[in-house]
Amino acid sequence: MNIYQKKIIDISQIKVEVEDSKLVIQDDKLIINQSENAYIEKYVVTFENPAISEIKIDNNLIDKDNGVHHFELDFSNRCKSITIYFVDEIADPLKLNIEYNATSKEEWDEKNKRIKWKELEAKADIKVATGTNLVNIYFKPCSAEYSKAEIELYTASRKLIKPENEIGNKAHVKLTFESVTVDGLMGKFMVENGMYYQSIMGLADRKYGFKLSQYSSNNELLFTSDYIYFVIAKS
Repeated sequence: MNIYQKKIIDISQIKVEVEDSKLVIQDDKLIINQSENAYIEKYVVTFENPAISEIKIDNNLIDKDNGVHHFELDFSNRCKSITIYFVDEIADPLKLNIEYNATSKEEWDEKNKRIKWKELEAKADIKVATGTNLVNIYFKPCSAEYSKAEIELYTASRKLIKPENEIGNKAHVKLTFESVTVDGLMGKFMVENGMYYQSIMGLADRKYGFKLSQYSSNNELLFTSDYIYFVIAKS
């Protein structure tokens, strides 16, 4: 791109209709950055500058309406180049290769799954109470589809942070952990429909973590909580 072409492009109004996508003209490329929602594959682009006379995509002349050129870029059917022509040949035609920066459908699905799970986890209202050598885990059904729950209990370690709140006497306190890791799975506990707590006994004095999953009657996973940590300690 020479200085004359660059000056005209710099003062052009270039827009993409999808809010979180982005279009950049850099060197000899037009770069379209896909929305975080990777299922959106088609993007209407508009160029507005009275100094632009024509635009071709892969040598096909695109539409012009009231001085505004508009065309579609499709991540599933990719055009290769765009050529911009200028009024009265005030600058040489500018040909740019089109580069597509795609996002991930898997990452988008995972993000939305985590958002939904956090909403369901809040409805489940998981609580913990500890006693001598035991923990009680309480919860609520996260939805009308709830049928059963599973609790996975792990040993845990690393630095303790100050108590989040007290449950029972001061020796049995729910704690949060900094950079915590679970060491190993101790067991899985199924909680059938009609029961909304699980008591786990025979625990030695140490740190533990667990996660709680809820399932529908079709055995579909509704959500799995983040790890929740507690400590068993002598009174």
